[in-house]
Amino acid sequence: MDTIKDMISEMPSHDQRVDEVLEEFMSKPDYMKNDQELFEPQKPVAPQQNGSAPKKEVHTKSLNDKISNKELKIDLNNRLAFVKHLFNGSMEDYNRVLSQLNTIDSEERSVAFINNMVKPDYNNWAGKEEYAERFMQFIERKFS
Repeated sequence: MDTIKDMISEMPSHDQRVDEVLEEFMSKPDYMKNDQELFEPQKPVAPQQNGSAPKKEVHTKSLNDKISNKELKIDLNNRLAFVKHLFNGSMEDYNRVLSQLNTIDSEERSVAFINNMVKPDYNNWAGKEEYAERFMQFIERKFS
C-alpha cells in the first residue's frame, strides 16, 4: 500500500473503506425466501362453501422421494439376487432391462413390458415367484 500511495493521487484510507463496507452491509438486510417457496409452486386453494377460510393442506415429498421416482434404483443385495435368479446370471441382460424400464413412463406399461417381453425369455420366472414379486415391488415403488 505504501508503495503505490505515491503513484495514486487520491487514495482513501483503509479505515474509511472498511467503515463504508460495514455500514452498507448492516443497513441493507438481504432476506431469502423460504426454500419451499423457491422449489415448489403454490397450489391455489378453492374457498369452502360455508364461507370459512379453507384449511391449507400440506403434502410434500422429500427430496429423496423426488429423485428416486426418476429412476429405478435397486440395492446391491437385491440386484445380485435378481441377476442370479431372474436373469440366469446375466448382468448384461439385467442392465438392459433396467435401462429400458427407466425409459418407460407408466407403471402399467412397465408391468406389460416385464410380462410380455422379459418373462418369456426366462421361462416366465417359474419357481422364482418370490424374486419376481420383489422385482415388481421396485417397479411399483418407482411410480408411487
